[in-house]
Amino acid sequence: MRLRFGSLRDFVTGVTLALADGTIARSGGRVVKNVAGYDLPKLMIGALGTLGVILEATFRLPMPVETETVCFAAQSNDAAHAFMLAVQDSSLVAIGLQLFAEHNAPPAIAVRFEGHRAGIEAQVLRLMEKSRSASVWRIAASNEVWHSRERLWDEAEQALLMKISVEPTQLAPLCSLVDRFASAQRIHWKLVAQAFGICTLRLGVAGAAQAVAAVDKLRAETKALGGTLVVLRCSPEAKHGIDVWGATGDALPLMRRVKEQFDASGTLNPHRFVGGM
Repeated sequence: MRLRFGSLRDFVTGVTLALADGTIARSGGRVVKNVAGYDLPKLMIGALGTLGVILEATFRLPMPVETETVCFAAQSNDAAHAFMLAVQDSSLVAIGLQLFAEHNAPPAIAVRFEGHRAGIEAQVLRLMEKSRSASVWRIAASNEVWHSRERLWDEAEQALLMKISVEPTQLAPLCSLVDRFASAQRIHWKLVAQAFGICTLRLGVAGAAQAVAAVDKLRAETKALGGTLVVLRCSPEAKHGIDVWGATGDALPLMRRVKEQFDASGTLNPHRFVGGM
C-alpha cells in the first residue's frame, strides 16, 4: 500500500531507544497529535542499528474495508511500463502498483484497490476500459502477488539480490538492460518493481567472480539511468570483492558526524552501514 500511504517510516509515530551509552531515549508518541520534538524514528529507520537499538515502536496502520487485485500480462517491458504510467496518470486511486519481470516470460502488472465494494467495482471497470487501449490482457489475480518480492529471498542461496532505485520513467529501460546483461551471461533473473521506481532484482549467479562482475556492470549501467544499486544478499566470498552500498555522494561526511554524536566509540553494529560505519 506504499503507493498511496507512503513507506514504513511514514507509519511510525514513536520509538523508545537504547543509545550506545545506555541512555533510554523516547521520541514521538502513541498517537499522531502527540508527536513533537526531533523526529528520531525517521533517523533510526534504515540506520540498521548503528545509531541506537529500537526497543519499542508505535505504528499507525491503514485498515482497508476491502481490497481487490487485478493483474495483467504485457507483450513487452515497454508495454507493461506504459500501462503503469497510464494508470498513474489517470484519476484511478490505486493503493498498489507493481511490475513483475523475469527471464523468458512476459512481464506482468498488478493493480490493487481498496474501499467499499461499489467503489472498487467502479475503479476496476475504469481500469479495464483503460487496458483495452493498451497492449495488455487480464490474467488471474491473487493477493499472493504482493508477496512476490519476499519470495525472491526464499529461492536458492546462490542468488545475488539487489535493490535498484531509478526514476519511475526509467523502469522499462532498467528491465531491458537487465535482460540484455543476463541473457548474455546466461543468468536467470527476476525483478519486482514498485511504480515509484524501487526494484528488487534476483540474479542466479554461478559464483563469486560472476557476482562481482554482475554488480560492477549493472551498477555502472544503473548510474547511467540516474539510479543507484545496493547489494542486499550475496555469498561471503563475493562480498569481499563487492562494494555493497556503492557511491554515497556528498552525504557521507554528514552521516559520519551523526554517527559520532550518537555512537562515538563505534559500539553499535560496527561496519554494518555505508562507508564502513
